Amino acid sequence: MASYVLFKSGHGLCYLVVKQFNIMKHLFALAPMALAGLILSSCECSEGPAGSNGNANVRRVDITVNSGDWSEQGSAGQSDHAWVAVVTNIEALTESIANNGFVMVYKQDNFLGETVYTPLPYVENFSANQRIWEFQYAPGDIGFSVKDTDLNTPEPTSSITYKVVLIEGSALKTDALAQMSYVDAMAYLGLQP
Repeated sequence: MASYVLFKSGHGLCYLVVKQFNIMKHLFALAPMALAGLILSSCECSEGPAGSNGNANVRRVDITVNSGDWSEQGSAGQSDHAWVAVVTNIEALTESIANNGFVMVYKQDNFLGETVYTPLPYVENFSANQRIWEFQYAPGDIGFSVKDTDLNTPEPTSSITYKVVLIEGSALKTDALAQMSYVDAMAYLGLQP
C-alpha cells in the first residue's frame, strides 16, 4: 500500500509530494525522487510586498450623552414624540465616511453587573410597548434618538455611552459585520474593545 509524504522547503512556498513505497523493494525508484526533492527544497521563492499594519481606515469614538443633553421632539401622545441628542464636531466622521464608508454604533449598558454593548438600531421590549434606540449621522455630526411605541417616551435620566465605529470606504460593508456584537466586531476589525 502506498502513501504520500509532503516535503516542504525552508522557504515555505515550494513543495514536493513523494509517493512512499517499501524502501527495500524500491530503493532505486526513490533515488531520483529524493534528488528532485533536494533540488526543489533549495528553490528561491519571492515574497510579495509588505502589507500595511494596523487599522488606519477604522476608528472608534466613545461618546457619552448626559441626561441634560437630550431634547424633546414632538409632543407626548403624538407619533413624532421622541428624545434626541445630537453630538457635533466629530472630526473622525468625515464626509468620505458619511457618504461612502460604514458607521456602526453600540449602546453601552450594564446587565447583571457586566458591561454589554448593544448594536443600534435596537428595540427594547416592555410589557405594554417597545422602546426604539436609533442613530443618524452626517459629516461631523451624529444623533441618537429614543422613542417609545406608546408615544409617551420618558426622557433618559442617566448618562449613556455609545461606541461609534467609523470605517473608511465600502470594502467592509457587510450585513454580517453590522449584526456582530461589539466585541466580535472589534476582534474582526483588529481593534481593542
